[in-house]
Amino acid sequence: MTNTNFSIPEIHCMSCEALIRVSLKEMPGINSVATNLSAKTATIDFDDNIVHKQQIQQQIQKET
Repeated sequence: MTNTNFSIPEIHCMSCEALIRVSLKEMPGINSVATNLSAKTATIDFDDNIVHKQQIQQQIQKET
């Protein structure tokens, strides 16, 4: 398991935060997602044998 912080400078409201969280949780290999709107970050626990950091970043960008 890998736990990584992702910067999300585009996030600006609670709706964006929820969309990102739900979208990421639907991805195979994602175990947990914690977003922080004020810090504009997401802390994600994932299995790097199933999903790669680049795939997660792409999904975040897709939702913002």
